[in-house]
Amino acid sequence: MTLQDLLDEASTALDDTEAPYLWGSSELLGYINKTIEILTEKGLLISDASTAAVCTMALSLLGGQSYTKHPKIIQVREIYLTGYTLPVIKKTLSWLAGHWPTWRSATAGLPRVFCEDYESGKVTFIPAPDQAYTANLSVFRYALTDLSLSSLNASPEIHTRWHKYIKKGVLYQAYSKDDSEGYDLERAIKYEKEFLADCSQAAFEAYKASYSSQTVSPHLGFM
Repeated sequence: MTLQDLLDEASTALDDTEAPYLWGSSELLGYINKTIEILTEKGLLISDASTAAVCTMALSLLGGQSYTKHPKIIQVREIYLTGYTLPVIKKTLSWLAGHWPTWRSATAGLPRVFCEDYESGKVTFIPAPDQAYTANLSVFRYALTDLSLSSLNASPEIHTRWHKYIKKGVLYQAYSKDDSEGYDLERAIKYEKEFLADCSQAAFEAYKASYSSQTVSPHLGFM
């Protein structure tokens, strides 16, 4: 669906197709972009391993352990260092506390582990790099750009299979409008509940589409 399709769909569902409109195009655009953002975050609908600005980090001895992620990254899936076959393994802060309690003071070397939940908005490498490395990330991210009224023929970056889930998100926001004519609490609650169910369904579909079973994998050694 194009942005124009989404705007038309929302206006029809709101029974707001004739002037004066209760919800203008700019307002509906804001709801559409917010809905896509929520869907993308909850469903992890956009995966990326090739956009250099998002998926590449320059590591160095002077840079230390932690590096700022691109603001569009929701979650890092996997990291490989250029020139190395095995990935840098993803671990949680709690795992590090239990299995590698001295990680903060580990001698700089080839990064073997990364953690996302140590510093907000950053990726922490353990040990800290002892030289320059290029980290290649595979990530789940938000759309790189919002839809705009200047490009009505543009489509959301999420796959077309999930465009059908946008309408309920727009409706619950529209009926939550702080306006005597547009506000409808009962409908807002109804559509928000249905939209959250759609988010869960989209997440399930995305998981099914990307999941592949792995019965044999290389042993990556012990910490």
